[in-house]
Amino acid sequence: MAKKPSKNQPPKKKPSTKEPEALRPPYKGVKVDFSTQRFCPKCGKLFDIKRKNCAFCNANLERIDPIGDKDKALKVIALTALKNSDPKLRKEAVDDLGDFEELQVLGVLTHVLLNDPDEKVRKEAADEIGDIHHEYSIEALTKALKDPSEKVRKEALEGLTKIRTALQKKKVPVKEKKKAPVRKAELPLKRPAKKQEVSGSLTIGERIKGGVPWIFGSKLRIPKIDFPTLRRKRVSMPIPSKSVGLIVIFIALFVLQTGIVYLIYKTPPALGANSAGDAMFLYPSIHDSFIIEGIVASILIFISSMGYIMLYQASKYVYNRKMALRILVFGVVLIFISYVLLQYMIAVKTGVLSQF
Repeated sequence: MAKKPSKNQPPKKKPSTKEPEALRPPYKGVKVDFSTQRFCPKCGKLFDIKRKNCAFCNANLERIDPIGDKDKALKVIALTALKNSDPKLRKEAVDDLGDFEELQVLGVLTHVLLNDPDEKVRKEAADEIGDIHHEYSIEALTKALKDPSEKVRKEALEGLTKIRTALQKKKVPVKEKKKAPVRKAELPLKRPAKKQEVSGSLTIGERIKGGVPWIFGSKLRIPKIDFPTLRRKRVSMPIPSKSVGLIVIFIALFVLQTGIVYLIYKTPPALGANSAGDAMFLYPSIHDSFIIEGIVASILIFISSMGYIMLYQASKYVYNRKMALRILVFGVVLIFISYVLLQYMIAVKTGVLSQF
């Protein structure tokens, strides 16, 4: 016979199946290519971008544009909300997506609300969906009412309340009541209006028309003439792409910076030499120059402009700090090197320093 456990003995605790946070695998997110895929704003699932209806819930998506590749900033923020392993960054990205207040981000927010493992991220997604007043927002928030987290369920309920209040504020035009049809007996009898008699004799045209009605008939008709439409062939010129246009602009600026007008007008020598016969790369005067120093100065200005472009590109990597810092440092180094060398050239030409 098996012994029964005594009443004073405490019950044995079941071993917990939850893994500690340190042993949990990092969040890998979902693999998505916005150029070929999109998320359904109703069910949050991923499918082909070419479909007009969702492959899972058959939601109509003709009036909702996908994210695609047009807006690169929006694409980076969406990928951060879906893939980043840090829940704080995912929450910030979800908050930034809500600032757009466009239907194209609703699919990503719905997927995050229904699939993200962190309750704070899901709560933020429910808050942002509540600000998008659409029927698919109601569907997503209704599904979130079954979330295991009480905070997420509460936020989803508040979002549904916000959408309901916003829809009630929109005034729906009241249909006018149809008036009852009036019977013919109730209508007032209208007497035919008397024709005004015009004094004077008839014109010759009226006399001829009245005498021979079989020629002119009751109405005179003007014949319609169809003129031939001449179609001219449009001459279409090929339009270069943006990259080709930028290359042409940079080449033009480089040629102008070399002092092409000065070189054509004065035709200076390519290099010079001092009294000892040593080569001189810089002319010892600000008012004149050799061909080689004009080319070198143009290259340095071009390098500094590339540095400023790198500073601008660094601002696009908001959620990748390491890449942004590398591009920023590289741009500052280019600007500093070009500035120092240009100052050296000016100092040599003014006689402050001697040529090496």
